[in-house]
Amino acid sequence: MDMGQEVHNIEIHVEMTPVVNYALQQNRLPVIREVVLQNNAETELTNAVLRIRSEPQIVSAFSQPISSVPAGTPFSVKNISLTLDAKLLTSLTERVVGALHVSLESDGTVLSEVQHEFIALAFDEWHGPTFFPDLLTAFVTPNHPEIVKINAKAAELMEHWSGDPSL
Repeated sequence: MDMGQEVHNIEIHVEMTPVVNYALQQNRLPVIREVVLQNNAETELTNAVLRIRSEPQIVSAFSQPISSVPAGTPFSVKNISLTLDAKLLTSLTERVVGALHVSLESDGTVLSEVQHEFIALAFDEWHGPTFFPDLLTAFVTPNHPEIVKINAKAAELMEHWSGDPSL
């Protein structure tokens, strides 16, 4: 869990995947797994709004009403469904460093906010085994036009070597 910033006796802790890419977006995997709000005040916080945005705008702006954050105990927000910009992610040819801004507001006042750096990878980059290692399979493209050409050439070679073009 990342360190949060405390303002107005509210701490925000964000558990997130710091690397995003087109494969993550296409497989609808979460960027944020959990946001924990810690209300260190002596009274309950009511009618707040959790807001999330990014720079660059790879993540669409998100807001979720929070009816109550109890005093003195952590309050967990899960199942945060962020929308990643597929068009932007497919256009990336180099990695881009961005920032995810998470804030808690009430009556137009920012009670607490935190910023986390993230990396958006080029469309054809895998982020390695650390986060969602099974995404490696997202890069298998058996229907790509180049694969058809490779299969045709392999069939020619098989026929030349064995008399049978079967693969």
